[in-house]
Amino acid sequence: MKKIETPNNTTSKSNQSILTKLNLEVDKYKQPFQGKIMSTDTSISTSETTRTPSYKLNSWMGDLHSRIGHLRIGQLSLAGAHNSGMDKEAPYWNSYITCQDRSFRHMLDNGIRSFDFRIRWYFGRGEDSDAFYFFHKQDSGRTFKEAMLALNYFWLENRGELIIIDLQKIVSSSNRAVPYRSLYNAIMRDHGWKLLPRSAASLSIDQIKKQYPGRHLIIAAPTELANLDTTYFWERITGRWIGKDLSNATELKAYITEVMRNPPSNSMPWSMSATTYNWLGPGHIGNELSSWYSTHGEWQQKSSIISFDFCTRTNFVHNCIQSNLTKK
Repeated sequence: MKKIETPNNTTSKSNQSILTKLNLEVDKYKQPFQGKIMSTDTSISTSETTRTPSYKLNSWMGDLHSRIGHLRIGQLSLAGAHNSGMDKEAPYWNSYITCQDRSFRHMLDNGIRSFDFRIRWYFGRGEDSDAFYFFHKQDSGRTFKEAMLALNYFWLENRGELIIIDLQKIVSSSNRAVPYRSLYNAIMRDHGWKLLPRSAASLSIDQIKKQYPGRHLIIAAPTELANLDTTYFWERITGRWIGKDLSNATELKAYITEVMRNPPSNSMPWSMSATTYNWLGPGHIGNELSSWYSTHGEWQQKSSIISFDFCTRTNFVHNCIQSNLTKK
């Protein structure tokens, strides 16, 4: 198996440390993901359509760079994973709390570029990134550290991709305060070299590649964490949510219709929570989303992140990707 090498612009001891960890984790993470792409249609070629150039889901940003490089991050339509870390391959899952089918790496390989993270810190397990667990009412057993290692390994194989992590919630399991400073130190130690500064929001993808080579990760966080470093930590992403726990597709469509009459500015990424939930758990509405957010439709033109559940069951991600080719 090929050893992971240090990117050309990274030579510090901290960077060497995280890459050493990655090499130790290669066998652990690669085996579950290799050859397990859920979607049967993972690429689009020019032979299938005269309008869409060839791309693969795992590398679509790099493959289509010449066509989307003029866009800012906030102008891109991105398929996002709602409640990522709560998936059926995690140590614990059930139908009420689980919103995704597969692992972080699988979603990345299938074109997802924005991840909604909700993590809970456990006192007594330390203050490093492996003491923060993904939760949705209950824990899944996945840790923040595990997710970041998967993201690292993916990017080292697909260096044309930009990734957004939206830290929606960071809570404590007890009455002790979340150790935000310790979490910040862990993130900067292991991932600081790859973080895009907030100022990159005003740049095109082309400009980002030139001005910040190797930097490909956006971390948006609650105020308590973001204020520790206003250069590299972005404010939590503006979100639009229907505002009630139980909703169906008809209600959701009506809500999205209202939002899209006057959507948030695309000067920064913003997220639409395109999700439903009933007494059986999260709903799978991939077919509905494909219809509402058609590739050349008005909603795609105005959208940024579209966050949804069970995101690798559908080819909706292709709608998002291809809509970027029509944006000016």
